[in-house]
Amino acid sequence: MPVTFEGRNMIPLPPKVPRRALRFESAPENRGPASTLPWVNLPGDTDGGRRTPWAVLLGEMLFHAPRTLGPLSVRMGVSCHSCHPHGATNPTVFTEHSYMVPGSIDLTVSYFSPTGDDGILNAHVVPTLRGIRFTAPYPLDGRTYSLREQVRNVIVGEFAVPEVPGHLMDALVAFLNQLDPLPNPKLGPRGRLAPGASEAAQRGEAAFFLPRPALDGDSCATCHPPELGFSDGKVHVLGSQRERYDTPTLLGLVHTPPYLHDARARTIPEALVEVDKMLGLGLSADERKDLTAYLETIGDEADPYEPDRRDRRVALSLSFVDLVLEGPYSQDPLVWRLTLETVMRELEDELKGTRSLEPFLAAARPAFTRPPNDEDRRALRTARKALLDATRRSTRKAPASARTDPP
Repeated sequence: MPVTFEGRNMIPLPPKVPRRALRFESAPENRGPASTLPWVNLPGDTDGGRRTPWAVLLGEMLFHAPRTLGPLSVRMGVSCHSCHPHGATNPTVFTEHSYMVPGSIDLTVSYFSPTGDDGILNAHVVPTLRGIRFTAPYPLDGRTYSLREQVRNVIVGEFAVPEVPGHLMDALVAFLNQLDPLPNPKLGPRGRLAPGASEAAQRGEAAFFLPRPALDGDSCATCHPPELGFSDGKVHVLGSQRERYDTPTLLGLVHTPPYLHDARARTIPEALVEVDKMLGLGLSADERKDLTAYLETIGDEADPYEPDRRDRRVALSLSFVDLVLEGPYSQDPLVWRLTLETVMRELEDELKGTRSLEPFLAAARPAFTRPPNDEDRRALRTARKALLDATRRSTRKAPASARTDPP
């Protein structure tokens, strides 16, 4: 895969983008009269007509904003969303600093931060952020139990960005806390297999719970308890280098290759072979097959990918415009500029060269250079509606998988 430094697609999104899933959409406490809740409408059908809390919407915009990660990331068009699309993983991430292994990345290099090079090639797998509120400690070596501290460590430490204003940090953490694992109908209560599982998966579940002499009588389920989302929330010392690793969840495993902390395994069977060697489990060939069937069952997801529809992608980007139109952040000059910069960048990537984009840019570009004001809000509101309408018309005319340009 070609890698460029000044190009804006250094880390392109994967061909199939993981589905967006946020907790607020189905939480019982978020039901009730809209007038009593701090929501903002998302235009289009991106969220099926549901509403997004203001702080979560701001956090999601910051997650999409290269500016969040500093000026080098702006030049490369890299954001949190690039490596963690909708909070999942990007198995196509690839730079010359990651052993040429797609799905892994080394952030401790000058490639991403002018002061971040530690002189060591220590690329790690890009972990899923889904369910991150349940998977402390952070990061891979489990050095902190605070999600807020971990977010700061990434932005300020790894990307060498100055301290993030508190309300922006609050919003990022609010968004991350909303990221949910996708549902898996193959799992029943307390993470056990649902009825109808294959015989191989059932044998694999038994092997998963089997005490192992090499583990001092513990089992795979000791560190990956199904009732706790397949993670014990602890740090373990593993491997010949005796390094510290937190226990990753196994949820969504099928769609989050590569595997293990250093991304050495591309498939689940390869991962089992590596774990068997590292821990000295002595698994038989049949056990590995059954455990593979079990892991593929518990690690599956229902409807794992976003539909390849331009109108949904454009609607999500344009939903961020609400942050500058109304609500608690609409008078914040920093949110105003960050939002408009991020929305324009995403739309230019998605709709580059299309006639329908120009009226929106004609409203957004001058607004970006001015402080928040009502005249620009009216122009942005009108231009957003026109662009949404044009994109929907184009999508209805095109095949589901085609990326045709609006007229």
